Amino acid sequence: MKIIKYNAPEELFSSFRCLESASFLQNFDVEIVENYSTHKELATLAKADGLDAQDNGRLICFFDIGQLFHQHKLWLKCLPRVKPFYSVRCNGNEALLQILNRLGLSFECKSKAEIESVMKVGASPEEILYANPCKTAKQIQQAMMCSVRKIVFDNEDELYKVKRLFPTAELILRINVSDPTTAVLPRNLNFGCDPEIEGPSLLILALLLDLKVIGISFHVGSNCDDGTLYAKAIAQSRRLFDYAAGLGHKMRLLDIGGGFPGQNAAKFQTIAEAVNRGLEEHFPIDSGVDVLAEPGRFYAEKAFTLCCTVIARRTVPANQITKNEADRNLFGFTYCINDGVYGSFNCILCDTGKPVPSVLKVCMRNLFAL
Repeated sequence: MKIIKYNAPEELFSSFRCLESASFLQNFDVEIVENYSTHKELATLAKADGLDAQDNGRLICFFDIGQLFHQHKLWLKCLPRVKPFYSVRCNGNEALLQILNRLGLSFECKSKAEIESVMKVGASPEEILYANPCKTAKQIQQAMMCSVRKIVFDNEDELYKVKRLFPTAELILRINVSDPTTAVLPRNLNFGCDPEIEGPSLLILALLLDLKVIGISFHVGSNCDDGTLYAKAIAQSRRLFDYAAGLGHKMRLLDIGGGFPGQNAAKFQTIAEAVNRGLEEHFPIDSGVDVLAEPGRFYAEKAFTLCCTVIARRTVPANQITKNEADRNLFGFTYCINDGVYGSFNCILCDTGKPVPSVLKVCMRNLFAL
């Protein structure tokens, strides 16, 4: 069982008029705790809930709403032109979605379940981007029934499905721009068309099918280290914008995707500077183009802390841990905790997650002996 606790001092909420009070969190069957700022304070709170080796089925997740507000202010400061569409797959916690909705964020969804979750907290269909470029016929029908019109595509088959099932959709062409040398996890290995070859032909096909293409989308990859990759992708998008406009498409939206770091503010600011330069050169304010992005970890990563319990340990040759044969005659410990890659740490398998553990409590007695 995972318990969610919220650090939600009222003075933080009063700084955002759209929130007014933390009282709405009570609607989510959560517990609001007092301020905490150190691991020692976290340990005290965890102990109060009985988190120890004798109760190894329990997990406690602390949501520091102050960190979320800090990230939002950083985004508004560094990327004032770029409308954030929070990537729901990153963390779909209902209270998190509620707060982001009240802060004025829109949402990027990949499934019907994600669409329903954000509409449940008050998001309107106009504030939702259905960013999965390969959808089943049923998923397209579901988008139509939910009135979610902004839909991403990257192939011919998708255009034919949309023509048959949702011809009034507002389509956004996803292009492949990722560079495996600059992104920790390239996102375009499976999605996105070639902007030089496939892109123009798809825009022509959409015109022949009398479908409305309104913009271009790209994703440079998760945890991208190089801001110039965004600038290059923006330039590529400009060329396709001009081509599409020449065909008669009314282009008005640019989606610069995600990949923004959540832990390193300096790196984010450097990337933001490159994005702003690219936008100023290719999509100036008077161009009439709306710019959006799909941040996920940027908002959620720093705000959540998971408290786990060590439930077992093994003594092993140290070289198994250090990968250094010189340590073969030494020994070390591997620890087993009450969560894993099929739970809260799925990001290790599916993304670039590298969780850093911190000891909350040191116990000198053997917790596992009879």
